[in-house]
Amino acid sequence: MNKSTKYLALGFAFFVFSNFACTQNKEQEQTKQAVKETTAIASAKIADNDQKQSDVDVSKVFLINSVEKNSEGKIPDFSWKEGDRIISFSQIAKNKVVFLNFWGTWCPPCRKEIPDIIQIHNELSNKNFVIIGIALERPNLNEQQAHSLVKDFAKLNKIPYTLVVNSAKNDLAQAFGGIPAVPTTYIIGKDGTIKEKIVGGRDKNSFMEAINKYLK
Repeated sequence: MNKSTKYLALGFAFFVFSNFACTQNKEQEQTKQAVKETTAIASAKIADNDQKQSDVDVSKVFLINSVEKNSEGKIPDFSWKEGDRIISFSQIAKNKVVFLNFWGTWCPPCRKEIPDIIQIHNELSNKNFVIIGIALERPNLNEQQAHSLVKDFAKLNKIPYTLVVNSAKNDLAQAFGGIPAVPTTYIIGKDGTIKEKIVGGRDKNSFMEAINKYLK
């Protein structure tokens, strides 16, 4: 492990940060001080940006309603609830190229690539293309706490694409065979099969190079 790797204790999990990706090691219990400091900083930023946040549609952040495995080579189908409606991934993704991004609010490389992902969303909004972010939050948070945290983050950063919060009960990461590091992004073709798996942070040009192969 090189000297640029940073360690941060969050709750009861141990997170290893690098400039490329973040991993979790749940076997070590660490101090909660970093959590308190991070929460205080985030709360201050949110308080200072109340007016800015009010312009963002927080309804784009959802909890997973169900997860079911698909046939080999295709991604697991999953659903979330929008008001009184149940929306499935297979419904949203039909005949579209999908950019499925596993990430976490606690992960610096994840946060770093979000502005580029937002640009991609805006530029390809008139194409057969959709972005969905799957938030993998700290394991010491319950479902509602994680949902609230991601909503606050989405408001603060004006994320326009759909975000779904993973949970222990409906574990989409496990349905994918486990996501050992974030960010991890899947490029899914119009036929519903995984075309590329990208582990670690990337910039807009790198993502667009992959996406354009399958938008044709």
